[in-house]
Amino acid sequence: MGSKDGESRLASYLSYRLALVNYVTPIIGSREDAEDIVQEAFLRFQPSKTPIKGSSRAYLFKIAYNLAVDWTRRKKLETRLHSDDLPHWTRPQDVTTPEKNLLLEDELKRLSDYLDTCSQETRTALEMYRFGGFTMEQIAEQLGISVSSVHRLLRKTMAALAGLMDDDN
Repeated sequence: MGSKDGESRLASYLSYRLALVNYVTPIIGSREDAEDIVQEAFLRFQPSKTPIKGSSRAYLFKIAYNLAVDWTRRKKLETRLHSDDLPHWTRPQDVTTPEKNLLLEDELKRLSDYLDTCSQETRTALEMYRFGGFTMEQIAEQLGISVSSVHRLLRKTMAALAGLMDDDN
């Protein structure tokens, strides 16, 4: 590659650099990563021994587009490989402190004490809804009450529990 061609390619890159970054940013989702892609596009554009047929602008944009698509595919693959498909025991565990454990125990004690004061019907409705995955219609049928009564029970109980959780904040 002659120095005149190299200078021409550098001039083309410099004149289109900002437009390339603006073009690649929506594909990548990050301007910072788009800057890296555009730099890589220049590195692939610059040393080429092949003469450019047609517009150097179109050639640069094509290189940048292909790199952006490759980058996006690689990120998706990495995300898939590092997703929740892994068993729970392979993921790093949260490190708790004695203070966090004590606060959690206090919260659970307050919630448990509140639930002990609730009627059996309220407690059953809450357990079925939150832990059993039952719908309000199924709970109403099981308890022999209306769906609106189940809704009122759950709303009142959940609001009270949320209030207990907010008291320490």
